[in-house]
Amino acid sequence: MALKPVITITPSADQSVLLVKDVTGAYDSVDNPGGYGTPNQNYSGFFLLLFRALGDTGYSYKYYNADALDGQDVATTGIEVTLDFLGITATQVYQFKYIPIETVQFPGFGTILAGTKSINKISGVDFTTYFRAGQQWVFIQDRTTIPYGNGGEITGQIFTLDAVAATTVSTIDGAINDETGAVLGGYEADLKVALDYQAQICVSNLIGRLAYATTDCPECASELSLLTSYLQAVPVQMNQGDYAGANNLIKGVLSQCGDCLPCKNCN
Repeated sequence: MALKPVITITPSADQSVLLVKDVTGAYDSVDNPGGYGTPNQNYSGFFLLLFRALGDTGYSYKYYNADALDGQDVATTGIEVTLDFLGITATQVYQFKYIPIETVQFPGFGTILAGTKSINKISGVDFTTYFRAGQQWVFIQDRTTIPYGNGGEITGQIFTLDAVAATTVSTIDGAINDETGAVLGGYEADLKVALDYQAQICVSNLIGRLAYATTDCPECASELSLLTSYLQAVPVQMNQGDYAGANNLIKGVLSQCGDCLPCKNCN
C-alpha cells in the first residue's frame, strides 16, 4: 500500500507554539504497511505544511528543509512552529495538511500541457523515478519561496497524481497549467486543531469579574455557566469529528464573552 503519513500537532499551554511531529514510523508489511521505506516513499525530513482557517478556500504554506533545522527533526524531536511565524491570528479551528516530501522538482520537466491534466516527459528522465500514484503535488508560482521557513499563499489546487508512467503523469483533480512553478510531492496527513486560547482567557477574565462583583448577578452566573460549557464541549466535538461544531462554539464564546454582563455591577 502507499505511504500514509500520521502526525500530531500539540499546542503549548498558551497556544503560541505548535509542536508538529511525524509519528508515521517505518514500513512493516504486517504492523505498519503505511510506514516509510520500501516499497513506500522514503523519509527525508523535508516537508510542506499547509494551513487554513476552517471553511476558508486556498492554503498558506511553509516549506521545511531538513538541512536547515538546526538539529530538529520532525520524526524525532518534532518541529516547534510559532503562530506568529505562520501568521495565524484568529481564534478558531484550523486545518493543517502535512506533506512529507521525497523529491523536490523545479521547472524543467518539459512542457506542462494546459488543460490536459498531464506533464510531458523531459528528455532523459523517467517519471516513475520521481512520481508515485496517489501523491499530492503542489505547484508554487514563485520558486524563490522554497528555502526553509519561507512560504506563501497557494491559490491553485493541490493535485493528486493518478496514473504514473515513464513518460507522462496524469492527475485526478483538474488541469495543470502552470509551467513556471516548482512542484513538491508526497502523501498527505490531514489534521484539524482547535486554537481557542483567547476564548479561554475571555472566560477566565469573566470569572474574575464575577468574583469581584458588588452585587449578586444571577444572569451573569448563568451566562458564565453556558460559555464554560461551550468551551468544555470543544474537545468533545473535535474528537467526534464535528469540526464545524467546535468552530461555532469557539466563535460563540468570543462573540458573547465580552458583553455578557447584563448586571451593571458585574463589570
